[in-house]
Parts: sequence; C-alpha cells; structure tokens
Amino acid sequence: MLKADEPYPVWKLTTDSGTWVVKVDKPWGDYVHGLADQSGQLEAAAWRAGVSMAEPHLVDPDSDLVWRPIGDDLLARATRFVEGAHPALPADPSLARWAGGTIAALERLAIPADLKGDFDFTVHSMTDWDEWLDQGVDLGVIDGPAARTLKDCAERTYELLDAVIAAPPVKLTMHRDFSSDNIMVTAEGPVLLDFDSAGPQAPWWELVSVAFSLAGPALGVVPPERASVEACVEGYLAAGGRLGPTDESAFVGTLAGRLSSTAYELWRACGHRGGSAELQAQFGGLLRASIPALHHQLDATAEWASWLRGRPSGLPRRGPVPPQHHQLKRRDRQAGGQRDASLDHRPVPAVIGRISRRALGLDIEPHVFDCLRHRVGTLDALALQLHVLLGDRAVGAGELADQRAVLLAGVPGGGSERPDRALLQRAAAVHALGDQ
Repeated sequence: MLKADEPYPVWKLTTDSGTWVVKVDKPWGDYVHGLADQSGQLEAAAWRAGVSMAEPHLVDPDSDLVWRPIGDDLLARATRFVEGAHPALPADPSLARWAGGTIAALERLAIPADLKGDFDFTVHSMTDWDEWLDQGVDLGVIDGPAARTLKDCAERTYELLDAVIAAPPVKLTMHRDFSSDNIMVTAEGPVLLDFDSAGPQAPWWELVSVAFSLAGPALGVVPPERASVEACVEGYLAAGGRLGPTDESAFVGTLAGRLSSTAYELWRACGHRGGSAELQAQFGGLLRASIPALHHQLDATAEWASWLRGRPSGLPRRGPVPPQHHQLKRRDRQAGGQRDASLDHRPVPAVIGRISRRALGLDIEPHVFDCLRHRVGTLDALALQLHVLLGDRAVGAGELADQRAVLLAGVPGGGSERPDRALLQRAAAVHALGDQ
C-alpha cells in the first residue's frame, strides 16, 4: 500500500506484466465521468506522442479510457510504477527547461477543453466574503487584520479577473497538476505523473504557474529563483509554446486558483463542510498560512511579470541570491547600517546567525548546522526549515519531533549516513502548514 491516508488506498502491484500503481475512486457526481474521459484523452494522446510520462494502462490499446468500473460504483485505474525521486526545489534549470518543453508538448496535442469542468472564473460577491470573514473572526479562526488582508486580496484578484473575463484566453485540455509532487526524476530523466486532474486550462497560464511553483518550495513564502523561472519559459518557447501576456494578467490563473483554495480553507475551518474539530483546526492553520502568501504573490506580480520577458541580450545572469537580498543591502547602506526591524522576516545572514545561535540551544552541534547550511540550496529554505525546528510555526509536538529528525537526516552525527535532500525539502514544506 503506497497511500493509506487517501479516501481510497493507492496500491503498488507486482504482476506478470510488471509493476503498477493502482488507484480506486468513487465519483461524487455524474459530471465526473466527463472529466475522467477528458483527462484520459489527454493522457493517452500524450503517451502516444512520446511525452516522458508514466505509462497508463488503457482499457484497450486503441481507446482513450484509463478508468474502468469495478463494482459498487467504484472506478479503478493503473499506471506503470516509476522508480525515482521527486526533485528538490528550487528546480535545477535543466529540469525547469524540461518542464517548459513538456507543457509545450501537451499544448501541441490541441485537445479541446470541455468547459463544464472550468472553475477558474468563479467569482463570489463581496457580500459573501464579508459574511464568511465575519464568521471566521467570530469563531476565532482568523483575526481582524487577517480578515481585512484576505478581503483586499479577493478584491485585487477580481480586478485582474474582470479584464480576463471580458476577453478570455483559449483553453485546451492541460495537465493542471504539474508540480514537483508529480515529477519523478529517474535514471533516464524526468517523468511526468498523475494526469487525473487534467481539464480546461490556458496553456500559458499553466506554464506561468509551473515555472514559479518549481522555482521555490513555497510560493509567496520563499522568493522564487529567477534562473529557474527563465529556464522553464525558455524550454516552453523553444518547444513551440505560444508566448502569452507578460504583464500581471499572466498570473490570473495562479492567483484565482490560490484565492479559490483559500476560500475553501476558510469554509472548512468554519465548519461549512463538516468534519471533526481537529480537521477544522488543520484547515485553520492552512488558511492562516495562505493569506500572507497570497498577499505577497499579489504584491510581487509586477516584478515577476518582468521575468517572463527574459533578460536583455548580453546581460549576465546572477547567481541564486534572491533579488530581495540585494534590495535589503541597499536599504541598509542608505539607512547608515540601521535596518528596519519589520524586515526581520527576510532570511538575510543576520537573521540566519540569530537562528543558528538559537539552534545551538537545542543541542544541535555546530558541525551539524554547517552541514545543513551547505546542503540546503538557499538561505531562505534554511531559515524556514529552522523556524519549523525551533517551534516558530504552529505544528504539534509529535510533528515537530518528526521534522527535527527529517532535518538531521543525512547529516554526520544526525542520525543517517546517506544524505537525502528530498527529506530536507519536506521540512521546508511544513512551513506552509503552520501559522504565520
């Protein structure tokens, strides 16, 4: 059993025809069958076109059907098991370039989209938002400032969405869940997994979303790596992808999706969809992490849009130091070396030093800390991982202990002899689950 915490288990089966991953699901409405047919059409076409992906087990070789009924209103499907590891983030430029080229390959298939499964343009009235936010404050799920921030995010996102609704982009059937969780790096190269969420999407929106999600472990929390974003765009264009808008409207799909998921977290945290008190509390933590991340994404779109236009010819690429780091250094010099304390959330070296001294108080030896610092790709990732370790993020005691073990995995004297960067990346992801 690969996943026991899903509504239905996910299995790894070794058979006379090889090893397969088998999923079981129960549709929650008749329209789901149409979505399954649409995703199966893209998956089968991509496989036949030679896209680097996990092989689907088709109902018959000439069909596009990947799901089949197995009784009790259940559906099942199988995909060839792929041996490998998920990539660490930010993605290496070569991997980002492959991702861009793969999105262009899916776009070239030009499979029409069934817009019944298109939820990008769902707009809720501000009256509804006021009601939900008031309830969230009354229940103690969020405080007043967070509620005002989320309302502002909704208003700003809808302003961008209005112009797109007036002239919507052409949508095709695209993957819609292209992330590091659905990429497996194998000995033969990267492989794309899990087409089950495929449906209507503007290819350029998908490219922009993927480029930035692969450029950092927590978009809106950790600054993305520009080199990774540019490599993804370059790979897409080189493979025949069609360049879309390079202004803030390029992020409408990403922002609308993030706002929609944040609204869902608010509903669940307030008990609108039922669930235990523990589950509602978990959604409350997700919500409180999503609000500042969404706000930061909105603030950053103007700068990020400039990255989509590439660099002027002859301008050298910078190393992996985030541009915010240089901006803070300039501010320090202008202020005579006095830095605004409100900037302490930026993991510049002074903050790293302060965190490292606190880390020593948890019996983390200096050589262990140094190993961590060199093993993690950026100061940003290190800072948020250590914040988790030090308890600055609201996680349970058991999970905190687990993450301490994760952080020390692969460090000499830390509990494992074999380095595992993916385990360190998991620790970074916990930040997105905690309170801000």
